[in-house]
Amino acid sequence: MSVTYYRKFLGVGPYDTREEYLADLDPDGDWLNFGNAQVAAGNIESFEYKLAVAKNAMYGSCTLANDAAWNVVLAAEASAGFNFKNQFNVITVTQAEYEAGA
Repeated sequence: MSVTYYRKFLGVGPYDTREEYLADLDPDGDWLNFGNAQVAAGNIESFEYKLAVAKNAMYGSCTLANDAAWNVVLAAEASAGFNFKNQFNVITVTQAEYEAGA
């Protein structure tokens, strides 16, 4: 059975679009490329990013086959070499916070 994890990607903002957020925190596109590579590798079934209502962050949902796949993704994330803003400003949140904030 699939599992879905929800995360909040902190920023400063205000951002008017998800793309503005990504341009600020991930100007090289590494984060989306990483997500797409994890989908291609079969580790992630799907992911989605939405700008926070407050326009100062982005929320993401990530659906995977199981918790073991999540551990694989987290290990790959830790060794991927993302920039400081991207790597250290991500927190796990509840589904309720994801839905309310995004």
